[in-house]
Amino acid sequence: MPVANITRLQCRGCTATAMNIIFLFLSYTVTGSTMGQSSSIGVRVSPPSSPPATSPEIFILGVSSTAKVLQADVAAGASCINVVDTVLQYWYNSVDEVFASISGASTMYQALKTAQLLKPANVTSPYTIFVPTDEAFVSAFGASAATTILANLRSYESLLRHHVAYGWVVTDTTSEEYVRTSYITLNSNNVTVVVPSNDKADAGVKPTVASAAVPGSPVFSILNTFQVGIEPQVIVQVINGVLNPASSRQTAGGAA
Repeated sequence: MPVANITRLQCRGCTATAMNIIFLFLSYTVTGSTMGQSSSIGVRVSPPSSPPATSPEIFILGVSSTAKVLQADVAAGASCINVVDTVLQYWYNSVDEVFASISGASTMYQALKTAQLLKPANVTSPYTIFVPTDEAFVSAFGASAATTILANLRSYESLLRHHVAYGWVVTDTTSEEYVRTSYITLNSNNVTVVVPSNDKADAGVKPTVASAAVPGSPVFSILNTFQVGIEPQVIVQVINGVLNPASSRQTAGGAA
């Protein structure tokens, strides 16, 4: 990764703790890691003009917040400081907000919402939702997957519940070659998550998830991770396949 100048963002007048976060400025995009969850922020200049306005306003774009830069590029040794007017959030405020930011996951969103599994009843502890992409559903159940699942939710309830696991499924890399962890899902089956080492992650190896309930189940990549709440209440993991529970091997026409 090419390293540009290290920039520290400070919030003037903010009372929140642990919000002075260091990021790397790479061109006009800022990336970094906070509390174990990968996140990214960008820079927007307003008003946009060519050539740039004499005194443009600069905004830092967080996950679900925007901060105005009050003082930019203040020298601080080998780094510099940008003073902003509000706390930048690396978390989302709700599961609905997460899904609104995900492109190509409407099938799972509508199914979970209709089945009332976005916030499962009687689940008071943190939980994780594995979200297959729309493309994954089409690959598994055919072009009519979305319509069929919504029209036959009772038949697909076990499959949907198999995509919601108790606890935080975290995918932070470690020094170990691989870390394998099993999680219990709402339908009382297990999924296995494998997280690669730092070196393997840097080489492009993604964490994976597979259904432990079905021997020889396909292994799917975890494409993106989203966090709801500053102390995670929900983790959303976008995956490139549909996890199949042992008790429910569906086809596009319903339960087999």
